[in-house]
Amino acid sequence: MVLSKKTPSITKLLFAFGIPAVIFQSVFLKHVHEAETLLHNKEEALLRQPVAAAIPKVMQISHATSSDRYPDEYSAVRDYLKANSQTSNINLLSFGSSYGNEAISLSTLYFNETTGFHNVSIQGFDIDTDTIEKARLDVSSHNKENVGGPVALPIQFYDGRTTPLDIHGMYNAIFANSVFCDATSDPYTVQAVINHFPFQDFESNLLTLDSVLKEGGLLAMVSTSYKFEDSSLAKRYEVIAQCLGNHVPYVDLENMKFVMNDPKEKKDCVWKKIRSL
Repeated sequence: MVLSKKTPSITKLLFAFGIPAVIFQSVFLKHVHEAETLLHNKEEALLRQPVAAAIPKVMQISHATSSDRYPDEYSAVRDYLKANSQTSNINLLSFGSSYGNEAISLSTLYFNETTGFHNVSIQGFDIDTDTIEKARLDVSSHNKENVGGPVALPIQFYDGRTTPLDIHGMYNAIFANSVFCDATSDPYTVQAVINHFPFQDFESNLLTLDSVLKEGGLLAMVSTSYKFEDSSLAKRYEVIAQCLGNHVPYVDLENMKFVMNDPKEKKDCVWKKIRSL
């Protein structure tokens, strides 16, 4: 309808139809409030949407793992969270969980009631069906052996090709050890590593992990083909701890060569997220 000087005012129309203005105003405001509430709920729902399944391809071909593989790193994360966490609910991610040794070690040795953590949840993500099943069986066997004894391990394993990383919410700490690297190319050359696992993949995977890590949360990584400090995320993180065990050589992209690691020299391995994007 085109408004003009001859167009009756809302007040006159209401009067003509015998509708008190106060009633119209009440009904109108009610619908406006309902519309605003609906929009707000939709926005919140979008914000709560889990990130997409976030392991698009194989990065580390080897499934080699062992129990308590990086004790100085695990201890550093445990000690920091124990001293600084503002909540008793601790959610941990073992990214590239393989056969589950890391997740089981975290639960049995570092994050449990004995060490002062009373409500811990550990999620393991991998994309190899056989290793995921083996990890689940090992946790199940451990729990059966301890019926009537210690509390069942609070660990779950998921296929990263089909399950969002934040299926159980944001994380207090993320472990991504011996995942962002190539240790198996033959011949083992700089170009082979770059072809199999380019820096862009390193960066994009870090951004994915960053999206599910709480502010103030910890990112723990040992054995990477590239340095975290060279990534775009580094400026939003600060180093918390250094560890031994960066086994694979770094790729120096500028000079196209490997930088070998001294096994006796500690390297940055735990970073705290200072702020989000």
